[in-house]
Amino acid sequence: MNQTAHTGNISTEIGIQLNKKTEIEFIRFQVACRSSYDTQFVDFIAWRKMARNIVKFAKKGDAIAITGEVVKTSFKNDSDILIHKQEIRVLKVTFVGEKDLLANVDIPSNTNMYDEDFHSEEE
Repeated sequence: MNQTAHTGNISTEIGIQLNKKTEIEFIRFQVACRSSYDTQFVDFIAWRKMARNIVKFAKKGDAIAITGEVVKTSFKNDSDILIHKQEIRVLKVTFVGEKDLLANVDIPSNTNMYDEDFHSEEE
């Protein structure tokens, strides 16, 4: 089973982007996750409704708990260089650290996270 869970604070600004090929909405962001000896900055990607909900209910600095799956992607950057990246596709998120929001608001994804579109390149 390919599943991972992380808790930490969102360490990047987040905003909706569009896949250039499919025009599907997504976000990429990092979460600072503390371990017993240092802090790791973990890369995440969320699609469609999940992406919209994260942007709506969270911002940089907020505490968040994420369950997801590890995915590898590759794409050509603006300089036509092939980039390989490993990140975690968000499957479930719990918002845990913002005064203005309800604590522990759980928003499950109602979208098909295993659609063929998710295996195409984002950029």
